[in-house]
Amino acid sequence: MKMKLTKYDIGIVVILIAIVVGIVAISIYTITHRTRDVEVDEVKDYSLYFMVVNNINTFYEYVSNNDNDAVISLLDNKYIEKENITRNNLNTHILNYGIDIGVIPDYITTFKIDNNIAYFVHGKLEQTIYLEPSKIVNNNFNMLMLIDIDNLTFSLYPTTEEEYKQILSTIPSINITKNNYNEYQGVSEMSNQSVCVIYLTDFLSKLENNIDSTYELISKNTLAKLSTIDKYRDYINQNIGNYTTKVDRCAVTGDSIVGKTFRVYDANNNYFEFIENGIMKYHVNLEISYEKEETTESN
Repeated sequence: MKMKLTKYDIGIVVILIAIVVGIVAISIYTITHRTRDVEVDEVKDYSLYFMVVNNINTFYEYVSNNDNDAVISLLDNKYIEKENITRNNLNTHILNYGIDIGVIPDYITTFKIDNNIAYFVHGKLEQTIYLEPSKIVNNNFNMLMLIDIDNLTFSLYPTTEEEYKQILSTIPSINITKNNYNEYQGVSEMSNQSVCVIYLTDFLSKLENNIDSTYELISKNTLAKLSTIDKYRDYINQNIGNYTTKVDRCAVTGDSIVGKTFRVYDANNNYFEFIENGIMKYHVNLEISYEKEETTESN
């Protein structure tokens, strides 16, 4: 005898099927959109910091040269898929600011994904053309740099300060196939002498570009003697012609990023004291409060 299903029975079956399909769909969505808590640490290693900066600068060199093959090769596949990037619409997503573009980080954080690493950079993009005043071309720059340690490759994911953690939380692993452009360039361990040169060059470059903008970098000890911006400007104008980026002597005190002080004499025996509170974050003491003495490099 065949069982006859009533409309009520058929309705129950349909509802049960819908429930099962819904549960399966939710399970699949949960697996494919699984997130994790994102714990980030600020980068406090000079070599890692400048490795990230140098690779991003190389990317913008390709952008300025309109080398679309290289630009697309360095963009992360997930970003390309999300934004439907093609060679035809690339310039609407990755702006070409011209030549000599460099990133100036406000901070760089790092995050581990399995055995690989991601970096997030927040800061500015600056254009520094020789013999021309530098200018900020992007005041709110944000970029993820993903590194595949096994393949020695990297990719870049433009993002925002608000969204980057959400993006990181949905990346289960990093696997970046090597191409002609994406082998990341490391930076060898940096000596204190190298950091002294970087800080001195950075400060003198800022002076050459705009003296007044450097007033906020001056230490309290110097401001005690150069108490107004007019006095500071006069002091710099009287001495800037004798400043040089060539470092003669360098000594370092302190044993951490927050607390290090770099005491630098240039080749013309001008004294600069860089009081660090983070990589590329410093105040400058231009006054010598003690008798000049021979100093040697501390590593």
